[in-house]
Amino acid sequence: MGIAIDVTERKRAEEEKDALQAQLLRSQKLEAIGALAGGIAHDFNNILQAMMGYLSLFLMKAPGELDVSYVKKAEAIIEHAVSLTRGLLAFGRKQQADMYQFDLNKMVGQFHH
Repeated sequence: MGIAIDVTERKRAEEEKDALQAQLLRSQKLEAIGALAGGIAHDFNNILQAMMGYLSLFLMKAPGELDVSYVKKAEAIIEHAVSLTRGLLAFGRKQQADMYQFDLNKMVGQFHH
């Protein structure tokens, strides 16, 4: 005499449970990354906005003979950084963001020339 028990359903249920737990963990990790990105973007955006304010004041009060080309380039770079920050904020809030590629070396190079 022998006893046979079919454990196929129990094994399938355990595997499904494990898969769901792994999916939940990935989801929680992405949520934490999103919250971190949002916090960083918020702080970074505050800094950039302050810099933009000071640059705008400088450009409004600069004498006519003063070469402000570097300041204008810095302003353009900051505007680009603000745009990138908006993308981080959108990621943190799980909003749809416009994705694009850019050449960071070229952007930084424009500032140095």
